[in-house]
Amino acid sequence: MYDLEEIKKIEIEDVARKLGMKVDKGHTALCPFHADIVPSLHFNKDKQHWKCYACSKKGDQITLVKEYLGISFNAA
Repeated sequence: MYDLEEIKKIEIEDVARKLGMKVDKGHTALCPFHADIVPSLHFNKDKQHWKCYACSKKGDQITLVKEYLGISFNAA
């Protein structure tokens, strides 16, 4: 069993990079959840959250993995 608090200590941008997303110096990336041509997915390093300002998806580390891979919460 995993400790959710330990998982949430992993940097959100590191999670994104491990998923294959290219995070730029402005803490943004192309959103993988819609046909994005200009980076609209933003990472908040202080709160360890992400949000796409085009499609409105948002969440934490677990939500990013869950949505990106199309898997359940427990699998993420």
